[in-house]
Amino acid sequence: MAKKMTIFDAVEALELYDLYEDIIDAYEADFYARSEMEADLRDLIEEHDEIYEFSADEDDGYNESFERNLKEAISMIFDDHGLDVQLDDQFMDEDDIDVYDDEPMDKSPGRNEDEGTFEEDVDEDEIF
Repeated sequence: MAKKMTIFDAVEALELYDLYEDIIDAYEADFYARSEMEADLRDLIEEHDEIYEFSADEDDGYNESFERNLKEAISMIFDDHGLDVQLDDQFMDEDDIDVYDDEPMDKSPGRNEDEGTFEEDVDEDEIF
């Protein structure tokens, strides 16, 4: 069952202290080197009040969803400070979304097919 909570609450509730430390350590130096603010990344994550969904992994842990959500939170914090971040996307969603589908639905023409099968006596001025 998925659990919904903030990143900081998830660290304690799911007991993911080591994973949290590893991920923060990986991005903390880059954040300090590039940020003009004297903000602590750990404090910013604690203050980050976005609610995330944590799903159980195959081994009933929450490591994968926690890592994905924490990296998303880090990305948002970097973005808030005008910084770009390249995240290791090991657990990021690998599914590509197909926006355009060349396959016709039912018997309607697909893209790049003859559009002459549509009603020809429709006045284009009426459409607009």
